[in-house]
Amino acid sequence: MNDPAETLVTRSLASHAAEAPSDTTLLGTVHRRLRRRRRTRAAGVVVLACAAVIVAAAGVQSLTRPEDSGPTASLAQPPPGWHWESYANVEVQVPDQWAEINADHLMTCPSKKPRWDGWVGRPSMLPGLSMGCPVAVRGSASVGEPADRVPYVLFDFNAAPGVTQYDAGWTKEVRAVGALKVEVFGTDAAVRARVLDSARTIDGVDSRGCAPTHPAATKPSFRPAGEGLAAIGTAESIRICAYRTEAMLKVPPLLASAELTGEQAREVGAALLSAPGPDGPATTKSGKVATADSKCIRGDEEILVLHVHGNRGDQEVVVRLNGCGPFDTDDGRTFRSLTKASVGPLVTAVGRPEDRGPFLTNLLK
Repeated sequence: MNDPAETLVTRSLASHAAEAPSDTTLLGTVHRRLRRRRRTRAAGVVVLACAAVIVAAAGVQSLTRPEDSGPTASLAQPPPGWHWESYANVEVQVPDQWAEINADHLMTCPSKKPRWDGWVGRPSMLPGLSMGCPVAVRGSASVGEPADRVPYVLFDFNAAPGVTQYDAGWTKEVRAVGALKVEVFGTDAAVRARVLDSARTIDGVDSRGCAPTHPAATKPSFRPAGEGLAAIGTAESIRICAYRTEAMLKVPPLLASAELTGEQAREVGAALLSAPGPDGPATTKSGKVATADSKCIRGDEEILVLHVHGNRGDQEVVVRLNGCGPFDTDDGRTFRSLTKASVGPLVTAVGRPEDRGPFLTNLLK
């Protein structure tokens, strides 16, 4: 007799697989993220609830491992071809070729799906999305054939620390770091060790200068201090810190971080300063006014906090990207509307927000 729980899981996975995004959409997302990674060395996947079920279903051996507090001194900086990824109060080093894909289906899918070297997963902010497209083996979920598996690192809340070994040399290892669990799956023991040994609790700020929490993430009325963007001259660099505005118990709101430098920072800084005030309309590429509409769904909201370094000083700027509004930037002196030139490079660099909603989607066309 089939186990009712097993049958329920299998049917749920099959249902979600049918709702999964198209191959074209998925591949486009991958390519956009990889291009952004190469340009900025910064990043912005769903915590696939079924991922734990799928991986656990094929496990043949588990070992415990003590909690790790941080990287060794030799791993303090990423080597060429690697970069830092942050979430909550944890950051790890990952290969540049690994792509981050939010709200898409499990990356250990059949061979019809596009291939890449690995992926970086963060807990999803979106409810009710596709959870995976696993291979069903005799009524139960499986990680699939070795040729269809893809290495990954996942920021997780609930995974149990330890090592699980699979066929064909595949291993999953989970370590507790900060408020999270860091899970790595793959065949290359050196890569797995590099990722896990680099994992560390963020002490003050992460490698790009972003703190795990910020007043703007918890206080809607927060306004930055300072004399405003007009007082700092030409922008030379812009640190981008993405935060969730919905509180989670014991989990800091930092979602990701990135940085713009050089000509790109100068252009975005100028676009932020020249954007129209709140009474000026934000327009799409076609010239139509971009506004929130009844299709927006209010849920977990995200903001960006920018640290703009200019040739005459520094200024913090809050960028509000809430799914149903408001949509603006605030340098503590002036509220300005979002424009494609001011916000487009920011969301591309950091890979947030996860749900852009109708307003932001239209604005960035």
